[in-house]
Amino acid sequence: MHKFWNFVYDKINFAGLPEFIREIHEKNMYYIPIVDSGVAQVYQGTYQMFNEGESAGLYVKAYKGGETFTGRVWPGDSAYPDYFDPKTITWWKKWMTKFQEILPFDGLWIDMNEASN
Repeated sequence: MHKFWNFVYDKINFAGLPEFIREIHEKNMYYIPIVDSGVAQVYQGTYQMFNEGESAGLYVKAYKGGETFTGRVWPGDSAYPDYFDPKTITWWKKWMTKFQEILPFDGLWIDMNEASN
């Protein structure tokens, strides 16, 4: 992942990744990337997934109606999607689908799926 951001890969250091995935699929092998439930908090508009979730209010709040809860996982400050909200599930699926179109993965390893703070 680029900067530990979900559904974004480093196109410079992993420039041949789409071709590699195609090669392993031809050999009946699978590609399963790791994804964190914690989404990097990047407020300057450079990480579209985070900003979209933030503006739609899709993250766990620090208190009822309050600000987004900040946790610390691989990317540093992170927000946890609120999967009790059906809109969050739709949003997460959208980003998974977009990533699948770029890198045809066969499953996802969900890491840090608990608030580990």
